[in-house]
Amino acid sequence: MAPEPSWPAEAATRPALGAVATPPGGELDDLLIALAGYGELLLETLAPGHPARRHAERIRLAADRAAALSRRPATAGLPGVLLVDDDELVRDLAAELLERAGFDVERASGSTEALEACARRRGDFDVLVVDLTLPAASAPALAARLRRLYPQAGVVYLAGRGGVRPDADGTVLEKPFSARDLVRAVQEASGRASRRPAPSSPLTPREAEIVELLADGLTNEKAAAALGISAETVQSHVRNAMAKVEASTRTALVATAMRAGLIS
Repeated sequence: MAPEPSWPAEAATRPALGAVATPPGGELDDLLIALAGYGELLLETLAPGHPARRHAERIRLAADRAAALSRRPATAGLPGVLLVDDDELVRDLAAELLERAGFDVERASGSTEALEACARRRGDFDVLVVDLTLPAASAPALAARLRRLYPQAGVVYLAGRGGVRPDADGTVLEKPFSARDLVRAVQEASGRASRRPAPSSPLTPREAEIVELLADGLTNEKAAAALGISAETVQSHVRNAMAKVEASTRTALVATAMRAGLIS
């Protein structure tokens, strides 16, 4: 009995799908067709239990994800909004209203998801929309932390009637609110953010200089050599900078400093 051919050899016997999937001109849609087509082809030609099937599954899943991403509307250049509300219905409705009004909205149900959104986003948020009725009394602490991360952002607080009120500046929108009130409040906050001056840095010039070097990938020893100081002095400056921006790791220090505009 002849051995089972490997999947590349088997795929070569199926030119029709290959011809359909070959991307003319390298356009994105054709590349996605190729990925999906060859993924399906491999799954058809590989026997159950074949070690290469998991690779074929990954190809197909990657094609599906890429196709979904390609269908998302472009949001580059739109004002960014971080929307934090634990009520899924309110969160989704508010996000849809803001997206229709021309904002790029990141949704979060609480502190953890909000900080994850901050970590993955490239660039600043222009407006922070924070529900002050989040459970476990976490809303004021989260709002304060987000303001430290994005000191130039405008803030809109969603407040329950007679509930918690923020200590810091910002627009308070009391629930229930209308769609028009929400959009207007975020638009006004976005306008204030664009006019807000750059924040003064809590870091000393030397601390900022060292954080810049860390951002470039230098170790304490290499940063010390570049600045003509000892590695122990560099470490002392790093510890001080971490304490000032409430960062628990060097990576968090760099990320927080970049988001807050403390380093370039």
